[in-house]
Amino acid sequence: MLQRAAIIDLGTNTFHQIVVEWEGRQFKILDRLQVPVKLGNKAFIEGKIQQDAYERGLKAARDFRDIIDKFQVENIQIYGTATLRIASNAAAFQEEFEIILKAPVQIIDGDDEAQLIYNGVRHAVPLGEEPHLIMDIGGGSVEFIIADENEMFWKQSFLIGVSRLNQLFPHADPMDTNTREAIEAFLDSELEPLWENADRYFIRTLVGASGTFESISDIDMEMFHSQAQTFPFVHHLMNLSSYREIRDKLLNSTREELSVMPGLIAFRVEMISIGILMVDFIMKRLHIKKLIVSDYAMKEGIMFTLMEKEKQAHG
Repeated sequence: MLQRAAIIDLGTNTFHQIVVEWEGRQFKILDRLQVPVKLGNKAFIEGKIQQDAYERGLKAARDFRDIIDKFQVENIQIYGTATLRIASNAAAFQEEFEIILKAPVQIIDGDDEAQLIYNGVRHAVPLGEEPHLIMDIGGGSVEFIIADENEMFWKQSFLIGVSRLNQLFPHADPMDTNTREAIEAFLDSELEPLWENADRYFIRTLVGASGTFESISDIDMEMFHSQAQTFPFVHHLMNLSSYREIRDKLLNSTREELSVMPGLIAFRVEMISIGILMVDFIMKRLHIKKLIVSDYAMKEGIMFTLMEKEKQAHG
């Protein structure tokens, strides 16, 4: 039986919506929209969603509603993450968002977020029997998962998202050495559980999802594969020398240079240097030998979870 749903991910930086149609295991994404709401702007310092971000969020809700009406979708799944977990006015925002969408917002914790990310990534990347480190960089939190294709061995969500770090470590671009070192020292301390578990499972492959990783992949396509025939892919194996060239370019560019860099979306410019610094710190600290970018993350994980539930319900 043909099913249709709208899936909305209320991220700290970006709100995402996909409208998906499926039958059995076959699915088609009918529409995608991402809106740079920046809901978490100043929220981690001041403890509340700022008025301009609040209004951008509600405008996104109205845009989502227009698309939902266009596709006549009744099944609406809305998930809220880091900012809506911590902001003092999150409940008021949630209530107004629900009135516009006529559907409930589920505020999920970091563990649930990690589970959904894994469910998305494992449908995009052939993990096999070797434990991989999956890293999803959000604005408020970063989820780390150690898993193979069949099993999650460890997962943890850390409040070190790019928006949060941007607020904790204000900087110009390119970032000065003192700021870089301060951020790396902060990450080294915060991520102690990751270092222990990565050693335990002998991690050498990093699978990246969302935000910064999408930007790295898009820049890679522009810089090194612009003449290649475009084709739909759900994961991207990065050449490490290409990755290092992109890293150096991102870390050593001014804000103006970043704003015109092919493949880098305008709303990611502000936080890309924090994101790439974080990725590179993980790569060096864990001696990563292979980097894969997943095209699927949490919203696709929600989609596959819905499909599985529907399949079980109908035998």
